[in-house]
Amino acid sequence: MQQTFQQLLSDQFIISFPQSGNQQFGKTDLINQMQNLKLSFPDFSLNLQHPRHYVRAKSGTVDTVETYYQAGGTHIGQAYTPVSTLVPIATTNRYIVNPREIAVLRVQNGQIVSMVVEVDPHEKHMGHGGFLGLYVLLGGVIPDSSIPMSNDAKVIERFFTGANDVERWLQIYDQTMHPELLDFIPGMPAQSFQQNRIWVKDFLTALQPFSFGFGGNGQQRGNVFITPLDEVTYVVQYEVTCQHSGAWSPVPEVLPALPATGRQIKLPPEQCIVKMKDGKIWRSTLRPIAGVPAPLLGYQMLGGDITPVMQMFSGNQTGNQTGTQSVPWGKTNIGMTGQQ
Repeated sequence: MQQTFQQLLSDQFIISFPQSGNQQFGKTDLINQMQNLKLSFPDFSLNLQHPRHYVRAKSGTVDTVETYYQAGGTHIGQAYTPVSTLVPIATTNRYIVNPREIAVLRVQNGQIVSMVVEVDPHEKHMGHGGFLGLYVLLGGVIPDSSIPMSNDAKVIERFFTGANDVERWLQIYDQTMHPELLDFIPGMPAQSFQQNRIWVKDFLTALQPFSFGFGGNGQQRGNVFITPLDEVTYVVQYEVTCQHSGAWSPVPEVLPALPATGRQIKLPPEQCIVKMKDGKIWRSTLRPIAGVPAPLLGYQMLGGDITPVMQMFSGNQTGNQTGTQSVPWGKTNIGMTGQQ
């Protein structure tokens, strides 16, 4: 890899990440970053998108090339941190993937002289890209005094930890969710305010008692951890403990409801990318740390067969609602379109 980069990058090479603290690296620094990345994510890949690239413009001897990719890998190697000032995240054994990113390269005399990387505008709600994006997805916290935990964070905290009683939680739902809410779960149709409210009610009714908790990194708010990405976007990390006290299906259109078993289960930890608008939760995008959304794994833990859903959302079909798109489970964690 080092030899390839030495050949491809000019000695004056600079790569910039304007949306990730405006990080910049020269040729040597980027090579070191990539080597560090491979030690933490042995299967790391940029997952170039089709079409892989095209020439946007040509000026004299300089070509401007645009490339789309979605970087990700499995954290089975050493602890990871993109910069020495951030606390390394111990091995998690998680597969993570950044939002789709767009890299604009300037090429001269057969070498790359500069590269600017930004998150695809359609996926900005999913948070950071670049090296810092991978760090945040592992549960890392990026201190930023210019992005204080605002009233928005208190709204998020209130929704996730405000009540254990179903009716009280639904009151909080009505107070904290924006009327234009869209809730995204990988491979499943996006849910509107009312659709998501029904889903939440069914979930809470069937899985009582119910509680949030998380033993991860971030600023603790109640039993969840909330990390700001910018002034209106937050990563919420949590895991759910609940008891199967009523008939329940996470996808009632496809999976039969399981009669109450009385079993207590602890669902795998998850991350939710929350975007605020007018002081309320406007967009909510689930990032399953285990690769498959926790509600489906919970259904499986209770004895349910999730094969029909896994087949339906294998990435070869599209969702049944306009503006959604199915994605491969455990690989491209989010693949929705039309979120903005």
